[in-house]
Amino acid sequence: PAPTTAPAPAPDPFRVEEETVGPRPALFMTGVTTWEKAEEQLGGVFAKLGEAAAKLGVDKHGAPLVEYIESDSDDVGYRVLVPVEALPKGKPPKGVKTGQTPAGKALRFRHEGPIEDLEEIYARIDDEVTKRGVDVRSIVEQYDEDALASPEDRVVVDVWVFLK
Repeated sequence: PAPTTAPAPAPDPFRVEEETVGPRPALFMTGVTTWEKAEEQLGGVFAKLGEAAAKLGVDKHGAPLVEYIESDSDDVGYRVLVPVEALPKGKPPKGVKTGQTPAGKALRFRHEGPIEDLEEIYARIDDEVTKRGVDVRSIVEQYDEDALASPEDRVVVDVWVFLK
């Protein structure tokens, strides 16, 4: 009989990858919302940034990002970024700014599943940061490019923890 090979191991859902992330040109918007309204409001901002990129004639280059600036029990400040091939030559629409995506040494955690379960990643992040004894500079969620069209139970989000 032919020798059998063991099946490949399943991907580790708790794997943490350490990477150095380079800056990319981006269009972005900032704002404040409540945690309760965040999903709806951020979806609208993703759409506005996509429209701005099209109007400015720049190609999107990667998945949308959300950097959480500050939060408390009710409100959250954010910066939503859409990476682009190059910064536009023209003036962006009102409320849209140009800049770069966050860069530097970061830990990457991947979430694949219901959006409601995303908060489980943050418990893993706390554990990993404590275990490594590192300080966090910022946290950025990178949504799959089809996140708005994905069923809510199959959302893919990479959570980047940028280190000081």
